[in-house]
Amino acid sequence: MSLISFHKPFAHKGPAMSLFDLCTYLFSVFLGAFGTYWLAPHRHLGKIRSACALNLLFFFILSQIQFPENTPLRSLFLGASFVGMSDPKIVNHKSLFWISIVYLLLFFVVHQKVNFLGGSLGLMAFMATGLIYALTSKGMPKFIKDFLDK
Repeated sequence: MSLISFHKPFAHKGPAMSLFDLCTYLFSVFLGAFGTYWLAPHRHLGKIRSACALNLLFFFILSQIQFPENTPLRSLFLGASFVGMSDPKIVNHKSLFWISIVYLLLFFVVHQKVNFLGGSLGLMAFMATGLIYALTSKGMPKFIKDFLDK
């Protein structure tokens, strides 16, 4: 069994996912993004080592809990750790929250379309970070920036 396995999202049989699935996915994304964001500068590990350590720990915990294999939790966490590698000088905690939400949406909308493309998780993390950065930069209308900073 390989350590990293990427699964297709929407493995559910119905048109919508359950509230438990949504909460689990949100928790996974927030844990990956904020864990990497916090661990890199505070423990002097660096972004790459902190993301690797968290991914190994997360994958080990999931293997012990024995989540169903058709859940995209591993892929979500791995991509969210890319989001957490953002520079703290550019991305603050509020922006990281919104980037994580956009990444989760992109994962379920775009991932099936670009699954053949290598690096699709990193691409979606970059797209989410770039989108929120563009929306919060000085050129955007004040009401959008105020909404994202709340």
